[in-house]
Amino acid sequence: MANPAYLASTLAMGLLAVGIVVFVVRGRRWRQYTPRAAYAMDAGGGSPASALSRVAGATNTWTAAYILLVLGLLAGLIVTLSDALSGGAVIAALGALLSAYLVGGVYLAMRGNGRPSAQAAAGSAIVLGLLFVFGIGVKLVFGV
Repeated sequence: MANPAYLASTLAMGLLAVGIVVFVVRGRRWRQYTPRAAYAMDAGGGSPASALSRVAGATNTWTAAYILLVLGLLAGLIVTLSDALSGGAVIAALGALLSAYLVGGVYLAMRGNGRPSAQAAAGSAIVLGLLFVFGIGVKLVFGV
């Protein structure tokens, strides 16, 4: 059985988190908040799209990425079944690819929506930190 001190600490932190959420939600008058767009509708359609945004918005790019993803997963399956690599190595490689996808995707999404590069880098750093915390949690739960 778990140590009662750990259970009490978990309960206290859960109550604190719920309290913070309730405080934030009730502490501001959301009905009076009006979001502002980064670019006005009368500004001629916004800023010009970057080359990376045009590539990311193309259907052919997503089709090629999907095909490469399927081929990569099949190659990983074949390598795992042939005992050339351990399953842990393949899972680590897929985790690294997923992490790169998430961090890069947050950066590109924020830049594509008109945020400066500093904010986009901060968003990517937050996602990277959350992935790190997730990895620590998995390591603690599974005892790897």
